[in-house]
Amino acid sequence: MSYKWPATAAKCSPTRRIKEARRLLTGSNLKIADIAERVGFESMTHFGRIRYGRK
Repeated sequence: MSYKWPATAAKCSPTRRIKEARRLLTGSNLKIADIAERVGFESMTHFGRIRYGRK
């Protein structure tokens, strides 16, 4: 089953978005950019900072 994030994903818990991104990174063949967009990150830079814990 595939879950489609709502248009208001930015309002969802950041922790929930990160967990979903981690699940997709390890369990799918999607590109990182597609995963970032799917879970509601508008910027690859922001997704990278969150993913790698950079400020």
